[in-house]
Amino acid sequence: MPGRPKPTAVKKLQGTLYKKRLNTEEPKDLRDASQMEPPAYLDDTAKEMWQFSVSQLPKNMLATLDWSAFAMWADTMSKIIAIEKIIQQEGLTYTNEKTGTVYAHPLLKEQDQLKNLLRGYITELGFSPSSRARVHTFGGKKTGEENGFDEL
Repeated sequence: MPGRPKPTAVKKLQGTLYKKRLNTEEPKDLRDASQMEPPAYLDDTAKEMWQFSVSQLPKNMLATLDWSAFAMWADTMSKIIAIEKIIQQEGLTYTNEKTGTVYAHPLLKEQDQLKNLLRGYITELGFSPSSRARVHTFGGKKTGEENGFDEL
């Protein structure tokens, strides 16, 4: 089973772009992330996550079509943070007053589902260390790496 298709820009950065592997129908409208405003429907926390993230992104990394996934990432992060605040106030467990049985907080399950959803966005957008590690600048050196042929 083949892996997920990689964008042409990623293939170019990795040095694996060949004419026969070129996707001519790929979106080319990459934009500077810092020039895009967050959607109005995002809450304040999601907008803060959006602003922080666009300040960290390289220029011309995202296409116009990527903004919906980026907005969903920010929205999901905001919901996880809101649930975490509630859990910190109310505790991880609650006790049924009638039976005395201790249960896990019901929001823990929802938070777990949101984190699984977030994992997909993180991978797709390249926000995790492992997804960033797959992208290397073409022809560049790693920090501290010496090439014995440079002096020839």
